[in-house]
Amino acid sequence: MKIKLFAQCLNHLRIKNRLQCGFFVLMFSANCFAINSDNELSRKIAAIEKKSHSVMGITAIYIEKNKIVEHNSNKHFFMASTIKLPIALAFLHRVDQKQDSLNRVVKMDSHNSVPGSGSLYHLFEKKQISISLQQILKYALINSDNSASDTLLHAVNGPGYVKKRMDALGFKNIFVNRSILEMLLDTNHVDHAFLKRPQPVVAWEKTFHKTPLNEKKLAWQRFEKDTRDTTTPNDMAQLLVKIYKNQALSESSTKLLIKIMEQCRTGRSRIRGMLPPNVKVAHKTGTWGITEPQYIRYPGSKKLYRFTSDIGIITLPKNKGHIAIAVYVKSQSVSDYPRSRAIAQVSRAIYDHFIMKNQELRKYKNGSYYNIKNT
Repeated sequence: MKIKLFAQCLNHLRIKNRLQCGFFVLMFSANCFAINSDNELSRKIAAIEKKSHSVMGITAIYIEKNKIVEHNSNKHFFMASTIKLPIALAFLHRVDQKQDSLNRVVKMDSHNSVPGSGSLYHLFEKKQISISLQQILKYALINSDNSASDTLLHAVNGPGYVKKRMDALGFKNIFVNRSILEMLLDTNHVDHAFLKRPQPVVAWEKTFHKTPLNEKKLAWQRFEKDTRDTTTPNDMAQLLVKIYKNQALSESSTKLLIKIMEQCRTGRSRIRGMLPPNVKVAHKTGTWGITEPQYIRYPGSKKLYRFTSDIGIITLPKNKGHIAIAVYVKSQSVSDYPRSRAIAQVSRAIYDHFIMKNQELRKYKNGSYYNIKNT
């Protein structure tokens, strides 16, 4: 009887040791996979950056698991039109506080004209229009309309309010200092006194073209070093996480904001450019470059940096979660294509990385990689 009990105890210890050993191997294998996977992704991102001859800033956060991918994540980049997200968020916060309304109607005419992205000015320059702030919000985010964005900024009493709201949310590196029109004046070396003389878009473009190209170049060089209206990829990605978690706005405002961002018509070749067609992306793009033909041909413009960006929330298939991603790119390429393609490649690499991690970890948990027989 004692011999039998001793044999059972010995067998039990063997099984226990095997289980402990198996668990150790399982954890060690999982950690090795995670490290190898992270290193491989870092190498991919570095290769994409090098091939595109650009400087990239990236933060991607797997929201449900709080897994983070970073590359130059605390470096400051010019926001361009991604600044429209903090502006929209500040406006919706005022709506949540009952200080404004989505249904409030404002009048728009040539006083609201801003050159660049968007086409809303075609409507109100011909004839004054009445339009709700909700419609203006949609124009600003879906079409990246500059006139709509500056009108929305005016509705929240200017950049100071937006910056104050970002600070309140804990984002000290999201700097909102100027309207889009003011940024255009600065990069084109045009005096801010012109702001007192509202004019249609065509007139603004003529004003910009009058600036000697050498003066434009010097203005652009100052602009490249300017910290105004910049952000870090980390702060912008974390802002997206707060938005998704209903920590920045009310639930109804969050739903509205994400629904509008899912309809974004600009930058389709960026974050979502190489993702599977069924993957949902709520995003906002940014572009700041040189489009004037004479300026492009000017030798002094060849070494100036252009800026391209995309920020958003990727919904993974089959309820696997969400990725908040912010990608900022600057390079000297005249064409925007290499920068947009780099964003698409990074987005796909990060998407595949998190999808693969999910699959591999599930295999480990299910015991597919290590099978312990009870003998």
